[in-house]
Amino acid sequence: MNQTPKSPDLQVALFTGAPCPSGVAIPESGTDVFVATLGCAAILHLPDQDIHLARDHWALRTCGVSGPVELVMSPLHNGLVVVIAGVLGPPRSHANISAGNVWSDADYGLVWELLGDRAEDAISLHYARTGCGRTTPLHAHLLGEERFVCLRGAGFIVRGCELLEFAAGDQIVVPPSVPHSVVACGELLEYLCIKAPADPQYTDRLVIDAHPDTKMAFQDRNFARKPAT
Repeated sequence: MNQTPKSPDLQVALFTGAPCPSGVAIPESGTDVFVATLGCAAILHLPDQDIHLARDHWALRTCGVSGPVELVMSPLHNGLVVVIAGVLGPPRSHANISAGNVWSDADYGLVWELLGDRAEDAISLHYARTGCGRTTPLHAHLLGEERFVCLRGAGFIVRGCELLEFAAGDQIVVPPSVPHSVVACGELLEYLCIKAPADPQYTDRLVIDAHPDTKMAFQDRNFARKPAT
């Protein structure tokens, strides 16, 4: 399992059982906490508040005090909860993942934009669902680090001259300016892509090798972005 060292200001954890401690601690007042459920419902107990989420929903909150975080999730087969803590952006109300901004093409599969569509967001966060041997175009980001978190399935991350295995639970960080690509194996690969700083206009992207249609999609930002709420 690839566990690339994490940035000190960002914690990412995945959970598949209930009840359980989250493994995430709020280091100081004002820390942002993102939580998303995939295939299950959950309650996230923060030191100063509880977040109740229905199946396939997400929320972003700011915690006012430091302390441990605990998680209770419904015991459904293949249920998964994602928790991210750090400097993320202003709070958001509960939202259905499938109702978010979404785009797709032959290389990327389906990609939902969860964070990063507003100028005040500190990170861009995307949830991707792909498979059938799809490979994203080789590209680089000149200004920001990108982190990939595998949720389900398996594949590979091309990072510079490296070919890294990418399986459930793995986290792989790609530094700025390093060419990279995601290669899906099997029928399904689900992963998160976290980019810091946020790139709401999709300008920090240098496509090195892509099909013409994909290059045009990047240039035109031709996806179904909805007004931020």
